[in-house]
Amino acid sequence: MIVDPRFFIKFVLMPDLPRRPHKRLTKEQMVAWQEMRLLLESTSEADRRYDNLPDAEGGRVISTDLARMLDSRYAKSPPLGKLRDIEPGWDLAWRYAQDRFEREL
Repeated sequence: MIVDPRFFIKFVLMPDLPRRPHKRLTKEQMVAWQEMRLLLESTSEADRRYDNLPDAEGGRVISTDLARMLDSRYAKSPPLGKLRDIEPGWDLAWRYAQDRFEREL
């Protein structure tokens, strides 16, 4: 059986994807971290969502700041006077942006 290499690349696990967060998270943060990690297991789905972010210009702009928006919890506007919780997805966002940049080269 011959496998088209383009198919394999789309569904391969992102390299260096951590199994656990780098530090202890709250239960809510851990759920957000796990959801984002699960998304990044499919580079094609992560790319599709990233490309649809308004400021990503269809994937032409690759940025860790934009990649954080893949974390649905982070992407929601916080209540007035509250800050966004960057902790659960910052490392995963950086890894995604780096991987995406390398794949686009």
